[in-house]
Amino acid sequence: MKKLLFSLSFAAILSLLGSDYVYASNLPSITMAPLKYETQLGKNELKKGYVDIGNPSNSDTTIQLQIQGFRQIDDNGALEFYTDPSLAEGIMLDFNSVDIKSKEGMRIYFLIDAAKLPKGDVFAAIMASTVPKTTNGSAQSARVGTLLIMTNEGHGPREAMITWLTAPWLQIGDGLEANIAVKNTTTKKDTGFFPEVTFTAQPYASKTVQGPLLFAGRERSIAYTQPGNYFGPIYLKSAVASSEQGKWIFAITGYWRWVIPIFVAAVLATLRFRKKGTRGISLRRTTSDKSTRSYRTRR
Repeated sequence: MKKLLFSLSFAAILSLLGSDYVYASNLPSITMAPLKYETQLGKNELKKGYVDIGNPSNSDTTIQLQIQGFRQIDDNGALEFYTDPSLAEGIMLDFNSVDIKSKEGMRIYFLIDAAKLPKGDVFAAIMASTVPKTTNGSAQSARVGTLLIMTNEGHGPREAMITWLTAPWLQIGDGLEANIAVKNTTTKKDTGFFPEVTFTAQPYASKTVQGPLLFAGRERSIAYTQPGNYFGPIYLKSAVASSEQGKWIFAITGYWRWVIPIFVAAVLATLRFRKKGTRGISLRRTTSDKSTRSYRTRR
């Protein structure tokens, strides 16, 4: 296979999943949506999908389309894109090249043929690149893509573990915070999945979130935040499959950040007032006793 390294972080892709389009940083620019396409394929199933490509630049542009495979190359989520004939055969595009006018867009359909794709986990991408109008060294090209994450007649191993959990022992803020690392412990090559991670704040509720994509043997960190009003000792625990780790913390979050100082100030003010009141009563009793003794002496 002919490998093509493309400096694109999957973490950056996931952070943009709530957006309608992803914009190329260099000029000319193109847009592409969606960023991620997920599906499950049955035996010999045919499935149709589409991507929307836009040209927000001020000039007409020619865009080349290509099917490639991808995989993670480190624990930071960086991806390697490569040419794979089996993927190109199993994912067919309406066009391999299109001309899009300035400020316009086009919908490109694709057809997935499960019979021509590898079984198990399949990771492909529809890559779109602008064709430079000149061939000199200063010509610029934009490149974006849609990730196709598929399972074909079942999926690969789903094995993961929590390798570490860190959290400040005293947490004062808008909510609870923790950082964990999850590792895909399978050794089967070219497999991966999005692990389901459960965070629990005992004695409060738990929450399950989808972790980042993890290829076999890769480890990714997850920053977890849980806004809310928490006060007192809390046991923070994270779990994936049968693996879990936890830590005790003390939390003063949400409105408790204001309630506790006000309560402490009120208690101190009450104690001070009572102390002054007790001192006044004692002084009056002392004066009264002296007056009584003086009266008896005169008599």
